[in-house]
Amino acid sequence: MQRLVFKKPTLKSSAVFAKDFDVKSSSCNNKIALAFQTIKFLVILTNYVHVLLLKVNDRICVLQLDVSETFKNEDKIKLISIINVYGPTSQKVEKDPDELDSFYKSLNETINCVGKNTILILAGDFNAKIGQKQKTDTCIGSFSKGKRNNNGEKLLELCEDRDYFITNSAFNHPSRHITTWTGQLKDKDTGKVVSIFNQIDFIICQKRHKHLLTNARSYAGTLTNSDHRLVKSTFKFEKGKLWHTKKNTPKTPKINLANLTSSKVCLDQYKTGLNERLITIEQDNNNSTVSDSWTNVQQAIKESAKASAGVNTCNKQKRTANDTISELSNRQKDLRLQIQNTDNEERKIKLRNERNRVLHTIRKTILEQRNEELEKKVQKINEANSDNAMFKAVKLLNQKHYENPSVEDSSGKLVINPNQTLEIVADFFKEKFQNKDLASIASFQGIPRKLNKPFTSEEVRKSLESLKNNRAPGGDEISGELLKYGTPLLHKSIANILNRVFEEHETININSGELIAIPKPGKPKGPPKNLRPITLLNTIRKALSIITLHRIRPNIEEYLSHSQSGFRPERSTSDVAWTHKWLAAKAKKEDVEIKITGIDMSAAFDTIDRQILLDIIERIVEEDELRIIRFLLSDTVINTRINGATKERPFVSNIGTPQGDSLSPVLFSVYLENALKEVRTILPRPTNKLEKTLPTEIAYADDVDFVGLNFVDTEEVQNTLHKYNLLVNIDKTEFTTLSRAGTEYKNTKKLELS
Repeated sequence: MQRLVFKKPTLKSSAVFAKDFDVKSSSCNNKIALAFQTIKFLVILTNYVHVLLLKVNDRICVLQLDVSETFKNEDKIKLISIINVYGPTSQKVEKDPDELDSFYKSLNETINCVGKNTILILAGDFNAKIGQKQKTDTCIGSFSKGKRNNNGEKLLELCEDRDYFITNSAFNHPSRHITTWTGQLKDKDTGKVVSIFNQIDFIICQKRHKHLLTNARSYAGTLTNSDHRLVKSTFKFEKGKLWHTKKNTPKTPKINLANLTSSKVCLDQYKTGLNERLITIEQDNNNSTVSDSWTNVQQAIKESAKASAGVNTCNKQKRTANDTISELSNRQKDLRLQIQNTDNEERKIKLRNERNRVLHTIRKTILEQRNEELEKKVQKINEANSDNAMFKAVKLLNQKHYENPSVEDSSGKLVINPNQTLEIVADFFKEKFQNKDLASIASFQGIPRKLNKPFTSEEVRKSLESLKNNRAPGGDEISGELLKYGTPLLHKSIANILNRVFEEHETININSGELIAIPKPGKPKGPPKNLRPITLLNTIRKALSIITLHRIRPNIEEYLSHSQSGFRPERSTSDVAWTHKWLAAKAKKEDVEIKITGIDMSAAFDTIDRQILLDIIERIVEEDELRIIRFLLSDTVINTRINGATKERPFVSNIGTPQGDSLSPVLFSVYLENALKEVRTILPRPTNKLEKTLPTEIAYADDVDFVGLNFVDTEEVQNTLHKYNLLVNIDKTEFTTLSRAGTEYKNTKKLELS
C-alpha cells in the first residue's frame, strides 16, 4: 500500500522544486483529500491552496502546498512541504545494511532541497521502532510504544541532528490509538497465533513548529483492509505567526569611527589612502557622468575608512552565559525531564525542590555577572577625560535595543508582521508628506548653465568641518566624520561634483532620506499619529545645505523681524523668556493689563507649500542660491525603515521643508515671516504711547505670541495663515493676562515668572 510509482523525472539534490519538478500540479478549493497513492498518507485541505506533487525515488516523494492565498501577510510564497517516506524493513536491512544508509542519505538530500523557508513535515512508514523515551531523548514525547531497534536508532539520529519532533508520541491516548501496525506471530511453544502491535508509522515536524500541534493519534477501522492504521496529526496554523522571514540582503559593516577620531595614526592612514584613491579616480574617469563620479568618490571614502579604521564588531547585547550557567541550565533541564517522567509524587516534590534551587542559583549568577558588566561601564565613565568620552560612556550604559514601533491596523488590532508595520507607517507618513493637490518642484529650471559663483574647496571645507560627530548617516551610509576629516583633494572633488550638478542638470541622488518612526513620549501605542518621524538625510546634502545657509544668511537676517528668535546667530529661547519677564515687570510698573495671545500651529514644518516658499525666496536671494534651494526642495524620496521588513515602500514628499539639515528651519522662518507680514496688516495698530513701547510679537520658530492691550482676533489670524497652508490649532490657543494683581492664564500651561 505504501509503494510509490511515478513515471516522471527524479529529484536532483540541487533542484528548485517549483521550477524544475512540476510533476503534478492542481488548485484546490473547499474541503478536499489528497493521498500519495497510499491510504496511509492523507492531507485534508480546507482552504485554497496550490498543490505540487514531486517524486524523489521509489521510497520518497514530496507534496508542496502553496498557501499564499490563505496567509497574505507577505509577498513571498508560503509553502508547507510534506515529505512522504517508505523506509526499508528490518529484514531488508539485515540482508543489505547499505540500503538503510542509502535511504537516509536520500532523505537528507530531499530535506536540504526543500529549503528553510517552509513548514516541513515528514510522514509515512519508516519501518522503525523508536521505543520508550530515554533520558537523553529530546525528539520523542512521553507516549511511544515498542522496543527500539536499529532502524529506530537511525530515525532518532536524524531527528536529533535536525531538531525534529515525533508528533504521535506526544499525546496520552490508549495503546490502540498509539500503535500503527498490526501483525501476527506463531508461538513456537504453543503453536497459537499471537497478535503483535508496533508503532512504526510516524508524522514528524520541526521542534520550532511543535507549538502548532494540537493532537496526534492512530485510527483503525478503515474500509480498505490493511495491517497499518491511519495516523493523524492536527496542526493549527494561524495568520501572522508564520513565515516571518528577514531580509536576505547582508548588512553593511559599520566603520569604527572611534578609531578614526581618537587615533592620529589611523587618521593619517585614512587621509593617505583617500588621496591615493581620489588621484586614481581623477586619472581614470575623466569622461564619467556626475552620478558615476560621486559613486566613485563614495567608494573611495568607504574603502579608505575600512582599511584604516576597520569595522565595528557585533555590538548587540548578547545573552548572559558562561560555563557555570550552561552547566546549571543543563542540570535544570535534566531535572525537568525527570519530573515529567516520574509517577512517584514524593520523588516529584524532591526533584522540584532541587530544580528550584538550581534555577535560583542561575538567576543569582546572572545577576552577579550583569553587575560586574555594569561596574565596568561605570568605571569607563569615571575614567572619561572629556565631555565626548563621557557622553559615549553614558550612552553605552543606557543602551537600549531599538524596537519597531507598535501600530494598529484599521480594525484596531496590533500588527506584528514587519511588512504590515512598514505598510501602515509608510502610508500614514505618505499622506502627511505628500499633497496631490500641490505641483511638484522641478530640480532644475532653464537651460543647463554654470553657477555665477561656483562652489569652492574652501566653502566645502568649512561646511564639512561644521558637521557634528556621532550622527546617524542616511541611505548613503557615509558618516559625517568621513567627510569632516577628509583631505583638501576630497574638498576639491566634492566642489567639482556639485558644480557639475548645476552645470549639467544631473542629480546625484541627494534628495533621498531614511524615515525612522519612534513613539512620542507619553502617547499610547498603536495609532500611527502617535509616532514621530526622524529623517536621516545623506551627509552630502547636509554639506550643501550648510554652504547655502552661509551664502544666504545676511539676506535672511535682513528679511526676518527682530521678534523671531529661532535658528538665528546669537539668539535663543532665553530671548523669549526674558521678554515675557520684562512684560510682567512692565505690567506691574505701569499698572496695566497686558494681553498675550499664543497660537499653536499643527505640524507647521510639514505643511509648507514649496512653490510659495520659492516665490518668497526669489525676492530675497541671488540667482545661484535660488537654483540651489530649488534643487534641495525638489521631490524628496522617503524610504521608511522597519527592522525585519522584506520589502520597501518608498514615496515622494512634495510638501514641507525636508527636516534633518540646518537649512530647513531657516527656510521655515522665512516662510512664516512672510505670512506674519500679512497678519500684521489685519491686526489693530498701537494707539497709545504705552502700547507703542511694547513688542507686538514674540516668536521662536513656529511658536508665536501676539502682545497688546487686547487679545487678537484668532479667527482672522487663522484665516490669513491658512492661505499659506499653515494650520492653527484653536484648541491649543493660549490667552495670558499680565497685571499688577497677578497673572491670569487660560488654555495654557502656567509659566512661572519671578
